Amino acid sequence: MGFFAISKSGSQTAFDIEACHLSFWVLAKPWHKMFGYKFCVDIGLRIKSKGSLSKFRIVLPFDAEDSQLSDLSAVVLDPNFSPLIFGKPVKIDGDYVVYDGPLGGSDAIKDRVIAVSPETSTAHPTYSREGLSIWTIELARPTKTDELTYIRFRIPAKNPWRVWASKGWGFAKRGVVVDFRISDVRESILQGQATSEAEHIVPIKHLFLFLVAPSYFVPNHFSPDLHYTRLLEPKVWKTYLASCSSYAEEIKFSIHQWRHTSGAPIDMENPYRAYMDLTREFGKEVFLYYGAAIIAAPILIHAVEAISRHIWKAIVG
Repeated sequence: MGFFAISKSGSQTAFDIEACHLSFWVLAKPWHKMFGYKFCVDIGLRIKSKGSLSKFRIVLPFDAEDSQLSDLSAVVLDPNFSPLIFGKPVKIDGDYVVYDGPLGGSDAIKDRVIAVSPETSTAHPTYSREGLSIWTIELARPTKTDELTYIRFRIPAKNPWRVWASKGWGFAKRGVVVDFRISDVRESILQGQATSEAEHIVPIKHLFLFLVAPSYFVPNHFSPDLHYTRLLEPKVWKTYLASCSSYAEEIKFSIHQWRHTSGAPIDMENPYRAYMDLTREFGKEVFLYYGAAIIAAPILIHAVEAISRHIWKAIVG
């Protein structure tokens, strides 16, 4: 199985990941695009570097070699969207964001926001068939020593079958299984995948993991316990999701959050795994199924009658 991780391979200096905001978006396509889904992953990182840091690597559990990375620093510094991204009041001070951390006012956060360079950030080849990709992320400007820095960017996922796997096939699809593995390299190493990055994985002190999917996907089971589940209004996030191209804005989203904010950092010795079994309830594709059934039913009945007459003639004649 694939995994998500931050790697210091190729970096000029050591750095710590103080927090990781990882959001997996499942966007329903408009009806005129024959249904289906578009997948995007947003990655937000609070970094504290020991020196001047200008690049690092990430490992992703899906194929993204031909995808275009999008920098999201502009929306992070937008006073209208920052409160939505961080889920609380945010003050914008030049190129800094200031807000209360997970523990309230006792851990106030002030991060310098740095853009990611889409032109020079690149995916490394050879992993597309395996549902795995490795990216070198280049920063638009280097970090400052010991200063807390925040970056946020988006990468579309072409076919995230390791993360989002359908239950059933064709008309029998009744839901999906979601599987996130953070710094969990065991099975990947046994399959010879991303072994070059395994020894360079950077521990993640705090993790905020989000699944955003159409609300007709209803959780049956999840592990570990969720921090919260709530509705999300798609139209409010239209500007934020601009780089994800068109999606069905009339469909409500549900957002589910897992959180790791205490205990040992997430690393190879202490990986994080999040699992969810989702049942699909009423969705717009049901109209297509009903329409196909209405059209096919008379044809099927006629065919059965014709076969029955043929068999009867064969028996009595």
